[in-house]
Amino acid sequence: MDTNSIPGLTLSPSLDAKLNALDDNLQPIEKEELKSEDIPAEETVEENDTTEEVKEELEADESDETAEDTEEVDDKEDAEEPAEDNAYTIDEGDEEEDAEPAPTNSTQASPNQFTAEQQYILDNISPIRVRGEVDGKVNEYEVLAPDQLPQGFKFLDDRDMALATKSFAMLETKAEQLQNDYRNQASVKAGQEFKAREDAADRQDIGELQRSGDIPKFTTPANDPKFDQDPGVQLVQEILDFKESQNQKYMDEYNAGRPYKHIGFEEAFRMFKQTQPAKANPAQVKEDAERKNVAKRTTGSKSNKDDTPRQRPVLRNSRDIDSFIENLDW
Repeated sequence: MDTNSIPGLTLSPSLDAKLNALDDNLQPIEKEELKSEDIPAEETVEENDTTEEVKEELEADESDETAEDTEEVDDKEDAEEPAEDNAYTIDEGDEEEDAEPAPTNSTQASPNQFTAEQQYILDNISPIRVRGEVDGKVNEYEVLAPDQLPQGFKFLDDRDMALATKSFAMLETKAEQLQNDYRNQASVKAGQEFKAREDAADRQDIGELQRSGDIPKFTTPANDPKFDQDPGVQLVQEILDFKESQNQKYMDEYNAGRPYKHIGFEEAFRMFKQTQPAKANPAQVKEDAERKNVAKRTTGSKSNKDDTPRQRPVLRNSRDIDSFIENLDW
C-alpha cells in the first residue's frame, strides 16, 4: 500500500512505519514475508563489507598475537637452555665400528684340511727332487718327505741316497724354523689384539665412571699442550699405572703356580679408591673431614656440658634451707 500516492496527505514517520507493516488489505505482514529485498542493497553490501573487514582484522590480530607468543616461547626456551659445558668424557664422539673378523689361529683348518700353521709352512717351502727306480723304470719325484715316495722306490746309487737324505734334513730344519716364526707372529698378533681390546674396554669403563661422577671429566682439549696437566687426565693415568702394576703382580704369581688373574680399569679404580681415597675423590675426602670436625666440636661441647659435676648444696639447718630456696631461679 503506497500512501505517498494520496494527494495532500502527509504522514508522520511513526504512522508511516506502521502502515508499511500492513499489506494492501490493511492486514499485518507476517515476518516470513519480510525478506532481504526490503532492505536497501547498499546497506547490505556495506554490512557485508564491514563484516569481512572486521573478520580480516581479527585474523590479522590473531596471527600477530600467535607470532608474538611463539617468539616469547622461543625466547623463554633459549633462556632456559643451559650453557654448554666444556667438560667431556674420554669416549665422547666415539662411533661404533664394524666388528673385525676373528683372528685365525693354528687350530683352524683350511679347505684342504691343513691348519693355518701347516698352510703357512707349506706356502714357504719348496719340495725336493729325488731320482729313483720303481718297477724297473727311472723317474724323478718332487716330495717333501720320504714317505711321499711311491711304494718300491729305489735310489739309483748311494750318492743319490745321501743327497736326498741331506735335502730332507735341511727341509725339516726349515719347516721347524717356519713353525717357530709362525707361532711367534701369532703370539705377537694375539698380544696386540688383547691389548687393543683391553684399551677399548678401559676407555669404555673410564667414560662410564666419568658420566657417573666417580671420575672428573676432562676439561682440556686433547690437542692442548696442557692436556696432561688436566686433573681428570692425571687421575686416569694414576689408575692405569696402578692397574698395570697389579696385573704384573698377578702375572708373577701365575708364573709361580697361582691361578691366572687380570683386572680391568673399573676394578682397578675400586681398589685404587680404597688404597688412596684422597686421590680417588678429593672432594669427598674434604667433605668427610669437615663432617668429622663438626661432629667432634659438637660432641666435645656436649660432653663438657654434661660431664661437669654439679655441686650439691649442704643443708645443715633451717637457715641453709631458707637461703637455698631464696637463691633458686624460679
